[in-house]
Amino acid sequence: MRIGRPPRPPGSPYPARIAALFQKLKIWYGRAQPQAAARRSRNARSRPLPAISADTPASADVAVLLAPEDRVRAAAPQTKRTYLKFRDGRYSGCNLFYLKTPASLRAIDLWRTVEKHRKQPWKIAALFGPVMLARYLLGLMTLDEMVARIGRLAGVRAAAVRARHGLAAVDVDKPADLDLVRSLVEG
Repeated sequence: MRIGRPPRPPGSPYPARIAALFQKLKIWYGRAQPQAAARRSRNARSRPLPAISADTPASADVAVLLAPEDRVRAAAPQTKRTYLKFRDGRYSGCNLFYLKTPASLRAIDLWRTVEKHRKQPWKIAALFGPVMLARYLLGLMTLDEMVARIGRLAGVRAAAVRARHGLAAVDVDKPADLDLVRSLVEG
């Protein structure tokens, strides 16, 4: 068993396995060089990630990235995700938020409450009143309608952004997820 920090490729800010994953995916910055992405990030901290900012409407104060179920299943069929069901499809959260304006900070407290109930979307809808709950339970609400409504209640203009790649929804919070990420890196 090795103890200590994982080895890093020369010039890379990432451990070798993570650098390899970045090179395989090439989705966040559109380049194969993770060190170039990190350098751009350090040199331009005010510039957001293109994966979410490019698709965020200009009028939005805040955006949330969600991956459509078909993209998640195509990218990682063996993964188990929680999906929110709407009239226009099922989506899995990507844990990526774009706080575009100072006004977006008003959404953080409300979003913490929403995130706490993410595995029970009917509770999220119930937070916003009986009409919204009924519309959600009857399958009448789209993802964009729900996010816009949540934004209005927080006093911001909120938008849902659909992930371009299903792996954006894969995080490592259980052993099976770690095995999946390892297989992607090593495969």
